[in-house]
Formats: sequence, structure tokens, C-alpha cells
Amino acid sequence: MRKLPWSRIPVLGRSRERRHGREEVREVQVATVNGLLFPHARQVVRARRKRRRIGAKKWQTETVYAVTDLTAEQATAREIAAWARGNWITENTVHRTKDVTCAEDASQVRRHHTPPS
Repeated sequence: MRKLPWSRIPVLGRSRERRHGREEVREVQVATVNGLLFPHARQVVRARRKRRRIGAKKWQTETVYAVTDLTAEQATAREIAAWARGNWITENTVHRTKDVTCAEDASQVRRHHTPPS
């Protein structure tokens, strides 16, 4: 999947956030495929997340791939990209709610006697 021509595939979803002292950019691309080692694969999704501490120069990049057996007629590339972005919204909302309610980020409780990170 990494060897697909991603540089020629358009980015269908992009978001940028600045929160919790970090800057994060997320991108989603979708490609129609045939002949992958996954027997029923019809489309491949590449989701990239780049993040850095605000003010830092170096970015960290995480790339995740997903495969679906849905054809382009069953789920367009834009629909798949929207589903991926919807997952990010859910993930960010749940974390924020737990942090505000339980003050998780402010907790000084540590496990296994390790120093704070």
C-alpha cells in the first residue's frame, strides 16, 4: 500500500488544529485498487497525521492505511475521507470531555514509580 502513487492522488480531507501546546495537520487520501494481497480490497485509505509542539521545528509524522471492500460506486472517495475525519472528531471530542471532566492531563498520579513525562 505504501508503494501506491500517493503523490498523484488528491488529498480529500485536511484539518489543522492548535491545542494543548501542539499543532497538528491531518490528511486523508483514497485510492481505488485491484490486485492487492487483500483478496476483496477495492479501495485503500491513507491517513497522515503530522504534529509538533508549538514553536518546535521538527514534525512527527504518523501514517495509517486502511482497506475496504466497498467499490467506488458503493462509497465514493469523498465519503470515505469524511468517515475518517468523523472518526478524528469523535476521538478529539471524547479526549477533551474526559480531560475537562476528570482533569486527566493535570493528574500527578503515576504508575510503576516512573518519573513524570
